[in-house]
Amino acid sequence: ACRVRRGERFHLRSPGFQILGLISGRLGISAAGQEIVLEPGSFALLPACLERATLMPLLRSEYLHIETPAAA
Repeated sequence: ACRVRRGERFHLRSPGFQILGLISGRLGISAAGQEIVLEPGSFALLPACLERATLMPLLRSEYLHIETPAAA
C-alpha cells in the first residue's frame, strides 16, 4: 500500500493501464479533463491511453496501485 499526506500532489504515467484502490482517506484524480474523488473502498481504472494522471490527496490517504506493462 502507498501512503500520501494531504496536499501532496503527484503524477502517474504508465504505458499500460493502472488500477487504484483507496483504503483510507479521500483521493482526487484528474486526467484528460475529468476529475473524480475516491472514497475508501472505491477503485479507479486509468486507461493506458492517458498521458498523465494527477493525484491529489484531500485527506491523508492510503491506496493500492496496480500497474500493468504496455501491450505488445
